Amino acid sequence: MSDASIDGLVSEVSETFLKGWVKKYQQEHFPNLATSELQILVPDRGPACYLMDKHSILIHPAVAPFTKLCRILILHELIHADLYKATGDPDALEGEAFQAKKKELLEAGVFADLL
Repeated sequence: MSDASIDGLVSEVSETFLKGWVKKYQQEHFPNLATSELQILVPDRGPACYLMDKHSILIHPAVAPFTKLCRILILHELIHADLYKATGDPDALEGEAFQAKKKELLEAGVFADLL
């Protein structure tokens, strides 16, 4: 991790902590996913995104210090990654498949301490 890549806003501790959440959520709720790499970089748009070609989740440095928000963003992007792995389509428009997985996570209580 270089200071330039994160613009000096996020510590290595924050990045390690967020990567831990990616791993935890994958193990508990996305068992078919190989480990997604988390990068603290500026996405082209929004606070987070999933890059299919690199199988990576990008988190914007400005939101990285906000743990609950980042955990929600990680879950959101893991849904896209999971759908891409299963169907070859990340459901970028967040249609039926995306909503079904989100509902499954809500019912499992994954968001209980985040919302």
